[in-house]
Amino acid sequence: MLPRVFTNEPKMTNLFESIFNDQMFPSIYKTAKSGCSSVNIIDNEKDITLQVVVPGYKKEDITIDMNNDILTITAKENEEVEKLNYLRREFCSGAFSRSFTMPDYLDQEKVSAVHENGILSVVIAKKEQAIKKGPRQISIS
Repeated sequence: MLPRVFTNEPKMTNLFESIFNDQMFPSIYKTAKSGCSSVNIIDNEKDITLQVVVPGYKKEDITIDMNNDILTITAKENEEVEKLNYLRREFCSGAFSRSFTMPDYLDQEKVSAVHENGILSVVIAKKEQAIKKGPRQISIS
């Protein structure tokens, strides 16, 4: 069965989620609840960075919650943008919520966020044991 491409959804997220399922990616790569804002997930040496596209949203309108291994990013509807008379509209401005299941190797106590130039960056540190160490030689006794 082919996935539905043309729907009322604002993004092609549903197409990609129907092709790439949980068995192909670790849990952080799969959103628990879709939203209209695109997300990049970057695996750095010591942390994971989520970059969320939030054009026109003020940082005061965005909340980030961590609860029971679920990180949720929520934004309120941008009412000023909704009142404009658009000829073409591609930016999302409605309320959205994106949720991500945190894998065991991330330290949920070490989370920071920065909102700059329409991008919300959420950085989650990896636990010390998850950080790759350089090679070492083992002595034989």
